[in-house]
Amino acid sequence: MIINYLAYNDTTDPSFLADEKTAVDILEATIADNITVNIKIGYGDFNGITLPDQTKSGGDVNQSIFQFVDYATLQSDLEKYGQPGFFNSTNLPSDPGQSNFWISSAEAKIFGISTPLGAIDGYVGIGTSFTPGAERVAALLHEITHALGRVPENQTALGSTYYSALDLWRFTSTDTRLWDGTTNPTTAAPVQAAWFSVTGGTNPIRNWGMTSDPSDFLYPTSSNDTVDNKNDPFNESVSSTDDTLTSADLQIMDALGFTTRALPNLEIDSLTPTGDTVTVGESISVGAAVHNYGPGAAGSFSTRIYISADSTFNSNATLLATFTTASLASDAIVDLNQSVNVPNLARPIRESAAFGPD
Repeated sequence: MIINYLAYNDTTDPSFLADEKTAVDILEATIADNITVNIKIGYGDFNGITLPDQTKSGGDVNQSIFQFVDYATLQSDLEKYGQPGFFNSTNLPSDPGQSNFWISSAEAKIFGISTPLGAIDGYVGIGTSFTPGAERVAALLHEITHALGRVPENQTALGSTYYSALDLWRFTSTDTRLWDGTTNPTTAAPVQAAWFSVTGGTNPIRNWGMTSDPSDFLYPTSSNDTVDNKNDPFNESVSSTDDTLTSADLQIMDALGFTTRALPNLEIDSLTPTGDTVTVGESISVGAAVHNYGPGAAGSFSTRIYISADSTFNSNATLLATFTTASLASDAIVDLNQSVNVPNLARPIRESAAFGPD
């Protein structure tokens, strides 16, 4: 998937543009569909209207170009164009309980349905109070996927109600889906409790929000969540630990008709030693704990540890050790360690680690 967003930017703030690119890069690498979507992303505003609360964000499809489909057509298109092996008679039964649905223009493009040429497919607004970096990237991942179609509202036309394709994946019991178009529930008026399942309501994956956006995952932890939900950009609220798509996120995007790839996300949990003063020629132990926080396994990669007399990594750094890891499963950690001799640097040791593909 290609996300065309730069043409619609309303800011030149370099840190926002960097976070925007990071989020878009993640989604483009994750979603394999051969489509181009146009997303208008506002910094401090939503489609030109200033956000009333700059600590909040928003995202939605372009409601002027969504498509109405009957269930038989939606079922056929999901099975034909969606993630291979994902759909079956259990999660797409002959009669789910409703027959009228609507899909986003992004989903329509996947299914080969004509959409207005060059039209904006969805809108995003990010408040200016989000902390630059991981927190804002998480907010962008959250809202861009809303703009792609991860939204709960009903649509009405000619006296008929059309339900979001997302409702096929919201269950209140086995084989019983929640057909509720509420978009802004409150603590005083929550929506009915429901959960995400890809097996007809059994094996709950995540609970849906009840007092916030019901197309977001409930947070904090609920009793029947079977996937860790502490670090998830699809949660009702995001933080600086939520900038990686989870397996639950990939499954809901698959359920909507997108074809996703499970990607690794390698990070250094710990690095030793750091900031120590050592003697030239001294033998020291250097190492790192590498953690794969992504939902996909990592193939072969290298971890390189450098020593530097500066506080930042630059061309003056000297390579100390290189470790090669054949593979690393999702959520797995590999501990690396090696003895090396300290090279001739005049100032205190500072270390950094870098990854590189083999």
